[in-house]
Amino acid sequence: MTVRLATRGVLASVCLTTVAAATAALLHAQRPAPVEIPKGTNVLYGRVLESGTDAPVAGAAVTLTGFFDRSGKPVATLPRSANPIVSPEASAPRTVVTNGDGYYFFRGLPAGRYAIATIGLGYVDSGYRLRIVEIADSDKPTTANMRLRK
Repeated sequence: MTVRLATRGVLASVCLTTVAAATAALLHAQRPAPVEIPKGTNVLYGRVLESGTDAPVAGAAVTLTGFFDRSGKPVATLPRSANPIVSPEASAPRTVVTNGDGYYFFRGLPAGRYAIATIGLGYVDSGYRLRIVEIADSDKPTTANMRLRK
């Protein structure tokens, strides 16, 4: 009898978890797909460095999310949410990996506002601290250095 009750509890927990996952998937599926970052001529580059030592962090993932409306124009103001990269104005993210000297590059960007997040193996995730960068149309690249903590 005890085994049967424990089994029912586990099954109930599995069922609730499955229902919650299905509901989240359904809600996500009802949201329109994020827009791609439109094509442009600007460049964003920078370096990912270790806090405290300034050592380059090779192999770190740098993710860039832009904020554009459905027509591809930059939004006038950033979303006012705790996590703007999940807002409807957020573009599909682009991710690159830093080279051996910690440098990263994003090419072909239009002018606009972007959020940058960085993560590296063995380092504290910086995703909770997004860095907002404004890119203007220019012949000179925009620079944004990032730091990761051990």
